[in-house]
Amino acid sequence: MQFLSIVRRKSEKFPPEAFTKELQVKEWGVIREFYMQGRVRQVWRRADGSGVVSLWEANSAEEVRAGFEKLPFAQAGMIELEAVIALEPYPGLGAER
Repeated sequence: MQFLSIVRRKSEKFPPEAFTKELQVKEWGVIREFYMQGRVRQVWRRADGSGVVSLWEANSAEEVRAGFEKLPFAQAGMIELEAVIALEPYPGLGAER
């Protein structure tokens, strides 16, 4: 099953310089590992710079939340998971019945 996660930077507590290159590299490494495992399908930066949106492959929303908790920015309390949304195929793209 696929899930969309919406993540927000806690910019009210952490200025941009708190998101150091060292932490970014660690974060990217975990995301890359999730991608290689087929757990994360796609990741987008929010155009306003406030966080990311990701497409996950998981058995449950709880599994997505557990993956989120492994991210270095999450462990540092610098980001929050705003939403995990279960997705279903859009019926309008299937064969007519």
